[in-house]
Amino acid sequence: MKPIARSFLSRMRRDRTSRKARSISDRALRSTLELQQLEDRAVPSFALRVSTDGGATFGAPVLDNGPGDINPAAGAIVVSVGPINLLATSSSFVSTGLTTLNLQLGGVAGAAASDLAVQATVTDVTTAPAPQSLSFGFTGSVLPGPGTVAMRTWADNANAAFGTTGGGIAFDSGSQPIPASAGPLALTGTVPYSLTTEIRASFTGVQSISLNDVNSVTASPERDFLVTGDTATIGFWNNKNGQALINSLNGGSNSKNLSNWLATTFPNIYGANAGANNLTNKTNTEVASFFQTLFGQSGQKLDAQVLAVALAMYVTNKNLAGGMFAANYGFNVGDVGTGVATYNIGSNGAAFGVPNDTTMTVLEIMQAANAFAVNGVLWNGNTTLRNMGNDVFSGINQNGDIA
Repeated sequence: MKPIARSFLSRMRRDRTSRKARSISDRALRSTLELQQLEDRAVPSFALRVSTDGGATFGAPVLDNGPGDINPAAGAIVVSVGPINLLATSSSFVSTGLTTLNLQLGGVAGAAASDLAVQATVTDVTTAPAPQSLSFGFTGSVLPGPGTVAMRTWADNANAAFGTTGGGIAFDSGSQPIPASAGPLALTGTVPYSLTTEIRASFTGVQSISLNDVNSVTASPERDFLVTGDTATIGFWNNKNGQALINSLNGGSNSKNLSNWLATTFPNIYGANAGANNLTNKTNTEVASFFQTLFGQSGQKLDAQVLAVALAMYVTNKNLAGGMFAANYGFNVGDVGTGVATYNIGSNGAAFGVPNDTTMTVLEIMQAANAFAVNGVLWNGNTTLRNMGNDVFSGINQNGDIA
């Protein structure tokens, strides 16, 4: 069935508190929702659907303020399964590029066995360019138990409501105990996204049910040209402050997160194809020392300039760096970092495989340098291209230098 589209602006709404839900029996729920097979369903822009047989069959999607929604407020859907209230809320804020999708199950179940699967989906989450950030948190309990609970959240680039997890990114909480939080995860690929969250709960006897699945997708704002605080000169990375910053990342000097990110992201410069410059599984201390070795080379310091840009990309992304460490040194730190900032390469297009005067993101510039590196040697030693590369990388470090 073709998706029912609804514009991003039309879905702007605030979270509202719902009025107390009416109780209906499982039998009435089945009749109202007209249980059907998984693949035979409508695809709404915001909807909730319920299965009372553990996900084997689901009722038709209940739309916001549609039949089956016993809550009149926009942005909230409430359905009851016996004494269990099912509440899904969704909101979108264009100004901040934020979409939330929250699902809650609550109430005191009776003596009969229950095997619930509840899903909520919002489509057309955002039309902003990638990357996006998906955050989610799972909390709850089934008391006194025993009971089996699983929660999961996924994003689907195909923008299909209640889609499978095969085409997107998923996180499964597993059974109890439920972790209090997880994420965020970076979303890439085609926009807009759909976002789906699911709670499954199976239990017998009188149980107090309190399950919460809280999700949000944040659109990273588009970046313009480099600004002060996006990068630092090679002198900074060589001095005690730069060395201390490197050694503070991801928990301390023995962390190998930085080296492995460098090695996997730029394998021809720092990874498996980099020969003696392979940094795989090196500690922060070793990466810091490696930078000082590059800085100490005589003549042109292109290798140090390139590593300085890579380091700036890493430390300004709080998710990569494991925190806001670089902010203490004057860097602009956020969810995406310097990699999405742009820079015009001027007359140096030949070194990056693009026409002169092309504006590229810093990540794209690093990726081009990696593509032209051979066995760890930038531009395979070609003096003309290395000079062009040095113009660009030194320009990035100087134009974005911390204050």
